[in-house]
Amino acid sequence: MQSRFELQQKKTVDAAKSETPLRCCCGSLLARMVAEGVEIKCRRCKRQVILPVHLKGVVRMNL
Repeated sequence: MQSRFELQQKKTVDAAKSETPLRCCCGSLLARMVAEGVEIKCRRCKRQVILPVHLKGVVRMNL
């Protein structure tokens, strides 16, 4: 029997392989792959940020 952590880790790896939306174990959308890069949506204000995946630098976000 697999632990909850192992199952969630497997789901995360499977999501990355198939380019499906990445969701938390509660069902909330965390991120998804789009043509421009990785799209992240803020749960509070509903803004969408796209992080290009072709960049070779570091992406910084101020919280």
